[in-house]
Amino acid sequence: MLGTFVLAGHAVLSPVAWFPEFVARLGVDYATWGSILGLSAAGAIGALSLAAPLQLRFGSRPVMRMSLVLALGALVLLAFAAETWVWAVVHIGFTFSFTLFGNSVNVQAVLLQSRIQRPIIGRVHAGWSVGALLAAGTGAISTVSVPIEWYFAGVAIASLVGFEILRPHLLGPHEDGHEFDRGNHLKRRFGSMPPRLWVLSFGLVAAVFPELAIVDWATIYAEKQLGVGPGWRAIPFAVFMMGMIVARLSLTSLVERFSASKVAAHGAMAAGVCMLVTVLSSGFLAPTFPGIAMMVFISGWFLVGIGMGGVAPTLFAAASTVPDISTAWALSRMQLVVQFSLIGLKTMMGVLAETTSLPFAFFLPAGLLVAAAFIARYGRVDTPATQSLESFTPGTGSIVLPALPPFDPPPPENSGSP
Repeated sequence: MLGTFVLAGHAVLSPVAWFPEFVARLGVDYATWGSILGLSAAGAIGALSLAAPLQLRFGSRPVMRMSLVLALGALVLLAFAAETWVWAVVHIGFTFSFTLFGNSVNVQAVLLQSRIQRPIIGRVHAGWSVGALLAAGTGAISTVSVPIEWYFAGVAIASLVGFEILRPHLLGPHEDGHEFDRGNHLKRRFGSMPPRLWVLSFGLVAAVFPELAIVDWATIYAEKQLGVGPGWRAIPFAVFMMGMIVARLSLTSLVERFSASKVAAHGAMAAGVCMLVTVLSSGFLAPTFPGIAMMVFISGWFLVGIGMGGVAPTLFAAASTVPDISTAWALSRMQLVVQFSLIGLKTMMGVLAETTSLPFAFFLPAGLLVAAAFIARYGRVDTPATQSLESFTPGTGSIVLPALPPFDPPPPENSGSP
């Protein structure tokens, strides 16, 4: 399971180091680039809408295999697409497929934890960030050593081979309980969300978008504002992911010592302030002291990652305590609210970067982190579930199937057991 998360994190974030090349190749301004990224959320919305029916029908492992093949095919096509509309359509398909894959991986992790009765989710989710860190490294090396087509094709082949090696060791359709879930699944309307779940959903939006803003814009900022070359512009993103890994691995001890709301609120507030200070100070220093500006940018991004690491997991954990609804339904609804919001927020980020400046555009994610801090502090996230260390899971995808009780296989027919 850990290997699958590492593989998924590397594959889905492998294009990040090449974003400046995509912008230059397509010849688009920042506003158009932001709109393209925002429209990709439509793919995630479609995946989240289809995830439950597909998994209830076929099981999580077959859905993982199908969606990964589609995602890797779209990844290779991104390297060849030269028209703006073609690239945008392929990127929507890429987002759709990888959202579906990430969703199924999360289902596997929850079901595995319920069967072995050990708190593994937080640990295996760290693999996602490790994969993202590896993607920053391989992407940075590839930008100065191989053509983009070769790199994406290599990532696709290595990811597919790696998954086929891991796949037999994941839960199969006869083990993941999807037939039981299909018989007990209850549909609910999207508008029937309780008010507290809406509050937590908006808090999750405010926590997730800043992370995606860094994914989408960190390499572009390093190149355009700081004058960093292709081999080095992915370093700030890599350092940010290192901060996230440190924060998530430290979350257990922090929650044991402080309340979950305080950890998330103080982290979000510190991350928002640090993001603004980092962007403004590095941009001010870049014309005169480019080396110092880069060091400030890298150090600041590491601190931002540490601050943000515990915010989304805390809000996810709080969703499990909303009364009268299942955790599975609550998490999937929260993810849908996030994806609908990202369409507008990613577009707005691009418009701000084009009409004002790229440093000023970071006021949007920084402001949302401040909002996330208030929601984490006053949104009633301190509950018994948020104090359970097994509940903290990074938002790499929603969970649409409920966790089943430990699986007890039936005795052999002739064993004499009742």
